[in-house]
Amino acid sequence: SDLLDDDDDDDDDDLGRLTDGIGMSERTKKAIRKAQKQRMKKSGDGKGSSLYFHRFETFASLRDKDWYMNLSRGERVMGCATGQGWAACITNRRFLRMFTSGGNQGPIVWLKGDPVSIVG
Repeated sequence: SDLLDDDDDDDDDDLGRLTDGIGMSERTKKAIRKAQKQRMKKSGDGKGSSLYFHRFETFASLRDKDWYMNLSRGERVMGCATGQGWAACITNRRFLRMFTSGGNQGPIVWLKGDPVSIVG
């Protein structure tokens, strides 16, 4: 999964919170943990998410319509929003990253709480 981090030491606690009240057997929990570890191995070196932007309506050349940005290792995009002339994303590190439609990054804002949603 894109939301799993290599440096998560509390995987058991996360699984416990997700399965409270479900009555899941320890054998099933063990299988889920094993599957999570296998997914992490397949994902490679744990590099960050890639943010891709495509302008649908523009007079610029085709090569100038798109841009992308690779986030730092372990930083995952949790939500995106766009508007006229801008784009933004929220990451698992509670950063709100804002961009122009040309791909220039503006201010980065640290959010005090966990992100819930983002709307443009």
